Amino acid sequence: MKRMNLRQMTLYSVILGIVAPAIFISYYLFIDRYNRELDQRVRTQMHSYVILLAKSSAVSLWNVDGPVAQQLVDAVMENPEVIRVVLKNENKAIFAQGEKPERRIGTILSAEQPVIFSGETIGSVSIEVTSDPMVRNILLDFQKLAIAIFLQLICSVALLLFIFERRLVRPLLALQANTALLADGILDQPLSWHREDELGRLASSLDQMRTKLAVLIAERDKLNMDLELRVEERTNTLNLANSELSQALEQLQLSQKELLRKEKLASLGAMVAGVAHELNTPLGICVTVISTLREKVDEINAEMAQGLKKSSMVAFLHDFEQSTDILARNVSRAAELVTRFKQVSIDRASSVRRPFLLRDVISEVLYVNSPEYQKKQHRIMVDVPDDILLESYPGELGQVLGNLVDNAMLHGFDQIVVGEIWIRARQLDAEWIELQVQDSGAGIPSESIDRIFDPFFTTKLGRGGSGLGLHIIYSIVSTVLGGEIHVASIVGVGSTFTLKLPRQAPLAQA
Repeated sequence: MKRMNLRQMTLYSVILGIVAPAIFISYYLFIDRYNRELDQRVRTQMHSYVILLAKSSAVSLWNVDGPVAQQLVDAVMENPEVIRVVLKNENKAIFAQGEKPERRIGTILSAEQPVIFSGETIGSVSIEVTSDPMVRNILLDFQKLAIAIFLQLICSVALLLFIFERRLVRPLLALQANTALLADGILDQPLSWHREDELGRLASSLDQMRTKLAVLIAERDKLNMDLELRVEERTNTLNLANSELSQALEQLQLSQKELLRKEKLASLGAMVAGVAHELNTPLGICVTVISTLREKVDEINAEMAQGLKKSSMVAFLHDFEQSTDILARNVSRAAELVTRFKQVSIDRASSVRRPFLLRDVISEVLYVNSPEYQKKQHRIMVDVPDDILLESYPGELGQVLGNLVDNAMLHGFDQIVVGEIWIRARQLDAEWIELQVQDSGAGIPSESIDRIFDPFFTTKLGRGGSGLGLHIIYSIVSTVLGGEIHVASIVGVGSTFTLKLPRQAPLAQA
């Protein structure tokens, strides 16, 4: 919508300010005069006619003189406002009447009066009148008045517009042109104004503002130049600092990766040491049995040279049978331990995605780490169904499980001699499983529970904790296994780590 300019607004304001009140006053005067004329010229005369006719027609109605009564009616009908006159006798029959139906236009008024003769009602007379002649006269008068008002309005509007144009519109337009120069930034051209009224004072204020703006802009330009120099210096300093920070961050990431690798190797090294210690027992027994058998063979060979007795031979065979049985049990135990360790180490080293039973992986991890766990008096209980089949990364899952158990023994059972760890699993649906590791340890303080998965956060710094165990768990669960891990803990009661894992891990490099 196009906005009105100053001249148009002035014109509309003058017209509305003069014409609208004139129209309203004219309408009010017309209605007032119409009501007054209607009362004076129509209603009053109508009542006069009906009273006069009722008195004058009483004798003719009493004498049943119809022609005289009709003459009286016709005399009243000569009035232009009267359109119908009816004279009735006492039986309500029409005695005389007059009517002009062609003049039945405009507002119709009626009146009725009883005819009384010698104190007795002998009939009635009714008159109907129209306001049309009176309205035509009023309209004619108002036409003349409207023409006079219209001419007066034209003169008034023209005079006011002339005054507004000379005293307000033109000065405001000139002032607008000067302010446009200020808006364009032209501040060296003063505002020349020679009036002492409000517009003159406004122009003087604008000129003072122009002068102050020029000073402020000069100061601003100087400040901007200084600010640009300072920003450039700060930018160079920040760029240098960012470069140093980038190098430090890169070095930190490399250090973090190296620490993660060493943490994994340390876990694997501890498992190797435990397996080696566990292998010493069956292998030592085997060496002892073999040495004993060698002595028995030497003895039987010496007796054979002198003459072998049956009792010696029976005793040798009995000892040989027991020795081979001991050798078979211990070699089988060592072979099982090596096989399980080999599977665990292959899974952790190769990161191959393959199908496996969850309970088998848990059993292998616990069996391989059993030498370390047996050094403590804590109990580990497993409640995992035999039919939970996963297609995932068993090495990473075993590392997560081992780290959770180690974390419980290192932190949860710090001041506890005998503790319990429960490993539970259940199928949530066809796509997801839930794995829980719960301990009866000391619990995690509320101020630390939101930070336990952060790298290098530990409550045992310098006392066997590196702060990477749970961070490794979180990284493996969320990236490699494609699942989620949450923790809930109550101080003095224990902690529960809940893993929500997909039955099919995402196809990615572990």
